[in-house]
Amino acid sequence: MEKMNVLKYIGVVLLCLLLLKPCVGISSFTVWSGPGCDTQGLRFNNCGCFSIPNHGGYEFVYDGQPVYLYNADACQGGVQTILGVATTDCTGFGWSSVSIEC
Repeated sequence: MEKMNVLKYIGVVLLCLLLLKPCVGISSFTVWSGPGCDTQGLRFNNCGCFSIPNHGGYEFVYDGQPVYLYNADACQGGVQTILGVATTDCTGFGWSSVSIEC
């Protein structure tokens, strides 16, 4: 009987971990002041819309959520670019805001 309680407990813990997994891993989008990707960086790794103050380069680390990039502030207007795979570009860019949808 004691063994069954332990197995139930392990099952409940595993189920909770599976349900929490989508909330734990969040993609990140890092921008650098430039030129290039070895200067002052700012990382976005929360859900929501953010203004992009730096435009020297970027790195996107995919962990389940794509990022939506906009040429306008406050994620307004149409989406200019969607990143859904890990990528880095250190040549500069013109996006003004980024959205991470969770």
